Amino acid sequence: MRSARGNGGMGRRELLAATAAAGAVGLAGCLGGDGAVGEPVIGSDRIDEWELLDSTEGLAFAADAGPITFEAHQHTVLYERSDVAAALSETFGTDASAVLFFASRIDLRPGVDRLPFGIARDRIVSEVVSSADETFRSELRESGLEDVRHEETGSIDIESGHTATRLRYSARVEMDGEVERPENSTESLTGTVVLEAQLAVWHDGENVLVAGAAYPTERITDTFEATGIPGDSEELLENDALATDPEEFAEEAETLLVSVA
Repeated sequence: MRSARGNGGMGRRELLAATAAAGAVGLAGCLGGDGAVGEPVIGSDRIDEWELLDSTEGLAFAADAGPITFEAHQHTVLYERSDVAAALSETFGTDASAVLFFASRIDLRPGVDRLPFGIARDRIVSEVVSSADETFRSELRESGLEDVRHEETGSIDIESGHTATRLRYSARVEMDGEVERPENSTESLTGTVVLEAQLAVWHDGENVLVAGAAYPTERITDTFEATGIPGDSEELLENDALATDPEEFAEEAETLLVSVA
């Protein structure tokens, strides 16, 4: 592949911050066990193909509800498909990443099963879903994604035996760069990558769990071949990671999501 330089519309750490916000900040305004929060467990060995970018834990927020002060403590892990990120960096000189996964364990203190006044777990989780949805979309827009849309809300069965509320989104990100060509000339390289994102929220009897992913809905190479780059466009974009079938990303993301515990 020839080298290129350019810009992506989305920095991967910015987008990862957005996913973490969906997990932790998404609880703010809804609520307000002692000790450290355990790391969410990803049961599928397919996570071995992903790179852990960050693992954070601590107090997400504290809020008052009448005479009771609630605290939300979180532990979030953030992953990316490093082969795709490396290919985008090599081709566009950007730190953008189009294939991401995260999981958060959120410990509400006092626990929802001990709340007075008949406050039910389902009501609490419903509030978490609503707030996480709003936060997720807002943060994705701020990270550089365009046309962020909530497409549908449904459910998904988790391998632990629980049922999660699952929200699906669509978005797009613009990518551009300058490709080096013979005789010190350059050729513009532009395209639009369409993404799908998922966000799932459930309660496992002790904690709230939030997991999500973002990935392209078409081969990234196809996106740029469609822009009509003259000459050796296939050579310029030849890369196994960028040519990955998007169904593989979608299947892998769902396999990881349902394995979280």
